[in-house]
Amino acid sequence: MFQETVVKITTIMLVGDAEHKHGTLVPTLSRNCDILSFGSGDEALDELTKQDRVTREKVGLIICEQNLQGIEGFDFLERSITLLPRARRILLIDYPKLDMDAIHRAQLFRFITKPYAMENLVSTIRMALEEIGKEQPLRCDLEIVGQDPRFLEVLELVRRVSDSHAPVLVRGETGTGKELIARALHCNGLGNGKPYVVVNCCALPETLFEAEMFGHKRGAFTGAYQDRKGRVAQAEGGTLFIDEVAEIPLPVQAKLLRFLQFGEFQPVGSDRIETANVRIVAATNGNLEKKIEGGTFRKDLYYRLKVLEVTLPPLKERPAEIRLLVHAFIKKYWSRPEEPVLSGHALKVLEAYDYPGNVRELENVMQRACLLARTEEIDLDVLPPELIKKVRENAVLLPVSKVFPRLDKEALKKARTEACKQAGNRVEKEFLKQLMARFNTVTSAAMHAGMQRTYLHSLLARHGL
Repeated sequence: MFQETVVKITTIMLVGDAEHKHGTLVPTLSRNCDILSFGSGDEALDELTKQDRVTREKVGLIICEQNLQGIEGFDFLERSITLLPRARRILLIDYPKLDMDAIHRAQLFRFITKPYAMENLVSTIRMALEEIGKEQPLRCDLEIVGQDPRFLEVLELVRRVSDSHAPVLVRGETGTGKELIARALHCNGLGNGKPYVVVNCCALPETLFEAEMFGHKRGAFTGAYQDRKGRVAQAEGGTLFIDEVAEIPLPVQAKLLRFLQFGEFQPVGSDRIETANVRIVAATNGNLEKKIEGGTFRKDLYYRLKVLEVTLPPLKERPAEIRLLVHAFIKKYWSRPEEPVLSGHALKVLEAYDYPGNVRELENVMQRACLLARTEEIDLDVLPPELIKKVRENAVLLPVSKVFPRLDKEALKKARTEACKQAGNRVEKEFLKQLMARFNTVTSAAMHAGMQRTYLHSLLARHGL
């Protein structure tokens, strides 16, 4: 399990002494963002080099004048790229003619020539902030929650292969953290600072799959009213994460294979071959080998995707991690000033459950518990009832005081009755399972057990067998 360090963009940087620093713009921007103002590019660079990575990456937008004291605007913006790779850049200039090579080097979002209307600048800023808002927040370091040897091997493999451009196939059950592995590969590799694009194969209709992946030209099909970039082109220079890759339709598999081999693709309705430099990380919780045997997944695509393979172990195979994860999620979701306390009874139940939904299910359970807790204690009353029921069925005995809060003679009598009933039900159900496994029909099973056929039917119905 990775614990994500999410960097939210909350700061706009203004560089220069123009009126935009002192007019109506600053109060307007400061309603939603923090403002950093610098009189020169040298001053701004000096301050940025002193800040830590998380503080720097909060800067989402730079508004800079070309005419600065010392280093000029173009040079400042170009040098700021290594410190602020995700930031959008707006340049204010006195002349309309620009060197296109300089624009490319400075990675400008827009440039605005003077004199300009304030409405024009505000509109440009709004467009930049909307584009930033569409980006998914990324984590750029690995914080490990857990010490299971197999999981640590996965993390070590991620560190070793992050700088490669080779495709990676991530395998594991639902909820084990496959996308977190993809994000880790992206943020710690060559694509850091470039787009991270996700395509969920289960969510796409087969008829639109190719257009969604590779884009389309206007008029290519009904509803294609304009040219549209596909996910591959959107991920240029970065990472394309293909979730549930086993669900890709066969015709699209052939085109994805060609892209993996040659970096080429053809948008729907286009007669041009286009190229993109994208790292592919694919994930699946299914059995691709069976898909290949059944003829629904190409063997050559399978081998092309699994140049590097990462397999995540399910949570039930590393139960020692549950306590560490529980406390990590309490720290993440507890929002009150008082210090939370996890009761021993609750921890016992949490450690006894098998989590078919893996880490994602455990996280949801703890988020719910933190929201519902009436006091600083997280106890059985805020855990999902179905979880407690499942644990009881698996013969994990809860404290009598938690099943029957009253501590007197009557409560003891009830506790004994309930314990005998639960134990008897478990024994009876196991007997019926073995009986029906040995005999083919209810009639033969009833004859062997010395029961009436109708009575055996009623027992089977009671236990859902």
